[in-house]
Amino acid sequence: SFDQALAANTTLIGLSDALLYTYRDKGYAQIQLRNYDGAVQTFEQGLALYPGDHMLWNNKGYAYYNLGKYQDALTSYDSALKSEQNYTIALINKGDTLSKMGDFKAAVSAYTKALETDPGNRDATTGLVAAQQGAASANTTTMIVIVILVIIVAGVAVWYLKFRKAEN
Repeated sequence: SFDQALAANTTLIGLSDALLYTYRDKGYAQIQLRNYDGAVQTFEQGLALYPGDHMLWNNKGYAYYNLGKYQDALTSYDSALKSEQNYTIALINKGDTLSKMGDFKAAVSAYTKALETDPGNRDATTGLVAAQQGAASANTTTMIVIVILVIIVAGVAVWYLKFRKAEN
């Protein structure tokens, strides 16, 4: 039905927001059907006509996220936030993507901003806790790796000093 609507003469519906909603809704339906490549194409078509629409950008980012194209997802979320800087859903989605990429510090920042725009938001709160735990875990892992490297370097230095052969 969306394809039929978009194939029709869109001049009249283009005079209102109906054309924008058609692109938004078609892309969202494709996401629900897990047709993420099709959704990206639909959002790109909509963005060609409505480049400042924050919902088209956000949903394009969500489709990219589900395709595993995290950097493209971040770019889309940033474009959504450029149009609507306090767009809570884009901030949460950005936090989710950053967490998936292992950038927990930036994820904490995105979730914190989401909670500023929508205090008590359950998804932002859950994401923030997970990102904080991920950051703490990453810091612990980093410290363990550093300690192991120091022990290895110290062991090699002791071995070298103890067993090196004297030069003639």
